[in-house]
Amino acid sequence: MSSGSDSNRVDSDTDDSSPSASTSRKRPKLAYKQKYKKDWEKQMPWLQESQNGASFGWCKACKCDIKITHGKGDLVKHEYTSKHTKSCVSTVGQKTITSMFAEKTKEMTTEMRAKEAEIRIAGFVAEHNLPFKIMEHLPDLMRAVCSDSAIAKKIKCGPTKIKSIITNVTGETHRQNLIALMNSNKFSLIADESTDRSCTKNLCLVARINCNNNNVKDYFLALIPIHDATGAALFEHIIQFFNKYGIDFKQNCIGFASDGANNMMGGQNSVVSRIKELIPGIFVMKCICHSFHLCASYACEKLPEEVEKFARYVYNYFSNSPKRTEELKEFQQFANVSPVKMLHPSSTRWLSLESVVTRLLTQYGALTLYFTDKASSKKDQAAFSILHLLQQPETKLYLEFLAYALPFFNKLNTLMQSEQPQIHTIYKEVSNTIKTIMECFIKDSIMSKLNVYEIDFQNPRNFQNIEEMYFGAVINSSANSETLLQIKKQCLQFYIESLKQILSRFPLKDSIFSKLDFMDPETVVNRKVKSIADVVSHFSNLHSHSLQDIDSQWRMLRNINFDDFNLCIGDDIVSFWRKVSKIKLGTGEQKFGKLIAFVFNLLSLPHSSANVERCFSQINLNKTNMRNRLISSTLEGILLTKSLVSEGGQCDKFEINKEMCKKMNSTDLYKNKENEGSDLDSD
Repeated sequence: MSSGSDSNRVDSDTDDSSPSASTSRKRPKLAYKQKYKKDWEKQMPWLQESQNGASFGWCKACKCDIKITHGKGDLVKHEYTSKHTKSCVSTVGQKTITSMFAEKTKEMTTEMRAKEAEIRIAGFVAEHNLPFKIMEHLPDLMRAVCSDSAIAKKIKCGPTKIKSIITNVTGETHRQNLIALMNSNKFSLIADESTDRSCTKNLCLVARINCNNNNVKDYFLALIPIHDATGAALFEHIIQFFNKYGIDFKQNCIGFASDGANNMMGGQNSVVSRIKELIPGIFVMKCICHSFHLCASYACEKLPEEVEKFARYVYNYFSNSPKRTEELKEFQQFANVSPVKMLHPSSTRWLSLESVVTRLLTQYGALTLYFTDKASSKKDQAAFSILHLLQQPETKLYLEFLAYALPFFNKLNTLMQSEQPQIHTIYKEVSNTIKTIMECFIKDSIMSKLNVYEIDFQNPRNFQNIEEMYFGAVINSSANSETLLQIKKQCLQFYIESLKQILSRFPLKDSIFSKLDFMDPETVVNRKVKSIADVVSHFSNLHSHSLQDIDSQWRMLRNINFDDFNLCIGDDIVSFWRKVSKIKLGTGEQKFGKLIAFVFNLLSLPHSSANVERCFSQINLNKTNMRNRLISSTLEGILLTKSLVSEGGQCDKFEINKEMCKKMNSTDLYKNKENEGSDLDSD
């Protein structure tokens, strides 16, 4: 044992005390090689990986390898060498091809968006009837508000440029769109001429277009300055417009409407007489709104003229006197009525008389008190004359009768001013109006036996007793007197004259309008009409298919299950037939395609010229006393641009296509240099 322990001790002593043994048994030190790291490139843009291996980096500025012995420190040392500093100074202005293309693309995108912004500003100016002069400050204002916007800095459009955009970019683009629609679809033309506030006479054209058997819309088409308003001159202007823009009007124009003026609708030497020679079978419609205006005007002539004079006297008494208006308010408050102004009875628009009459009746007590006070002074002769009319009982009774009778005309007039197709409702609405008037004085036995167009409404034998006739609730509840009897007799003449005028303008017997209600959703769903062959044959120029094909599809439509296709009576007529157009065969084709085409062509026929009157109203909103030098081409551009903007909803949403942006160059913008700035002076 002792020898073993000694041996162990000796070994231990030997390990601790012998230096040579310690050195010989020490582990060798491992050599560490630094490798290239991609993260260094973020801090050193001039650096990239070398092709000589992972122990080297490549300097893009010096174009040499850098040995990475001590890691990142070697790269930092190289960065501060004079060679590297000089190399970086010489390449600081150079850009990569990729960065150059990226910056160029960004610049082009900004330029394009700036053009789009200028087009959108033009739409804003046109939509809101703003003067071009605001463009002297609006771009600067936008740059001041959006100082960090690159697009705002690029916007450069003054009054002349914005006018050119409206006339030659947005307006011209919309016109080209309309021309394409008119050449590929059936359309009706609505025309009228009017004189604006600067005594410039213009012919306004509106197109009602069947848009690909999917919708029917009215579009402003043109505003043509004219000097001669004869039928021959107006017709020549219309034909020149169609020829100028290559519109196939002989093939696609199926309807024409205007007011009843002789130069437009006369039997000879008028616009219509010439159009009928050029387009045989074209549908012609006198504006029903103008016609009912005349009916009401002639009927009101049967009443004493003192009624109209009273309305005018009252209006004129207060119209130019703020002092009298303020004094009237005290009496209105005392009479517990709304302090409102008196309305003007227009001599050219008799249908506006209803609102005038209603206003006078509501203010009758306050007016009586006011003029009683004013008439106490013998110097105010006008107040004395008005008070005399106020105190006559027949004045108020005639007003009460007009308040009852005028809505007969106004309700129909309002309906026919609709932008929605109403051609299918004309017969029903006119018949109902005639029947309502006849029931007031024709015997019930006669009304029940005959159609309204068969009744002799001028024959006293068909009249009720004067006491049984109806002239409104107030008159019928008034005590009988000689004065009341005379009032009733004159009101009866109003009824007779109104019927005479209506039937002379709308002959109901054998009228084709009576058969157009087959398009009404209620008629279709209730299967009231078995065949439409007579309608199809009457409007032979509205279709290119055989009569039998269209009538067969109509009979097939009557037998489908309407609930399966969500077709109901409550749909408006365009939506209803749009749903029908989506019914397909197994092959994917329209099941009722021929019928749909015929129906939408019928719906594109005009029922009034109210849409042209709306255009003239828009002209008056733009050509004001302060902008009285706006020429017709500029007004035309404004109206076309407004129509374009309305297609998209409003000025910040309408579509701007590439073609519009391509026109934003000096050649297209200022192609009409003779008119450049000519109508900006008085904005």
